[in-house]
Amino acid sequence: MRTTAEAVRALVGLASTENVDGFIETATMLVDEVQACDATASFAKLELIERWLAAHFARILHPHLSSKSLGGASASFSRGNVGMRLNQTPEGQQALMLDTSGCLNKKTSPHARVYWGGSRVEKVRQYE
Repeated sequence: MRTTAEAVRALVGLASTENVDGFIETATMLVDEVQACDATASFAKLELIERWLAAHFARILHPHLSSKSLGGASASFSRGNVGMRLNQTPEGQQALMLDTSGCLNKKTSPHARVYWGGSRVEKVRQYE
């Protein structure tokens, strides 16, 4: 692991008692693949990508409180501009932006393989 629980908690605004180890482990696995894809990426860059990815996974389970009311006891939660996959949270979007090699986007984007008359045609399809 390159990042720390404290750094991830700070991005998401979680209490120091919140366990984020699982989010960091998942992010580490993906960033290991980014490192294999982009051998020139520095440790500092990989740590930032891992931190923002872990925050992305944490944000999915802990959305932002966007509004609250005391009189009627209501609350609203938001994840920001919702898209698919890493674009689902601002933290995931930041991780994608930090990975200038595009390796993370390639690893997390779905793709379909089409076979026609015995020859293989591969088409990559990205969702936003």
